Amino acid sequence: MTQPIKTTALVIGALAIAFGLSLGVNAADRSGRPVPPSFSEIDENSDQLISREEIEAAMQAMGRDRRGRADSDGDRPDRFARIDTDGDGYINESEFAVAREKMQDRRARHHKQRDCDGEDDSV
Repeated sequence: MTQPIKTTALVIGALAIAFGLSLGVNAADRSGRPVPPSFSEIDENSDQLISREEIEAAMQAMGRDRRGRADSDGDRPDRFARIDTDGDGYINESEFAVAREKMQDRRARHHKQRDCDGEDDSV
């Protein structure tokens, strides 16, 4: 690809991503699952803290209810309170990073277990 075409492709790609984010459309990972929004995407007022209202708005945009569960899921405890480990009523970047890492670890274990279960079924 020539340089002008590469540059144009990059610009179009960046605009598509920006447009998707402005519409509240999340990117998807390789398996098609939506990628959760980043800290800065949730922190609407850019105060470096996520309020309960900001997290609720992000969860609703992702199709989740006020308690942090998928609309069709059963009861789950308040995730905001679990993530807000210092209890100040806000989630800071450090708390968010720890929660995201735990979530990714749970997903990886779940998918590993599911893959193992799938292998066992085929034997």
